Amino acid sequence: MMHIDLAWYFLDVHGQEQGPVRGSKLRQWIQRGSISQDFRVRLFNWDGYSSVQELWPNCEVAFLLPPDIYGSSGSLRWGGYKHNQGQIVVERHAVKLEQFVETADKADAAEKATP
Repeated sequence: MMHIDLAWYFLDVHGQEQGPVRGSKLRQWIQRGSISQDFRVRLFNWDGYSSVQELWPNCEVAFLLPPDIYGSSGSLRWGGYKHNQGQIVVERHAVKLEQFVETADKADAAEKATP
């Protein structure tokens, strides 16, 4: 399985949106104990936030494997997604892979700008 280091947005302690930040950075924060499983994240094309616990019931794989798009009910959380000829389909909207890359590039630029 190919690992894609997606860029995520998150809510800070004041409820303000921050990001984008690469999943690998968020993974480091989890490993250091800087964030908990209640930490709320979203991808750029999601309307709402979900906790790390909701997306990865096994925190050991958080931001390493794709998020759990099926809740405990077994139904799709966001209408699902699938790879389809260079596009990722999310909630019935086709999102070009380039949009994910553009968001990831913003995360990289923000990290380089941080001293």
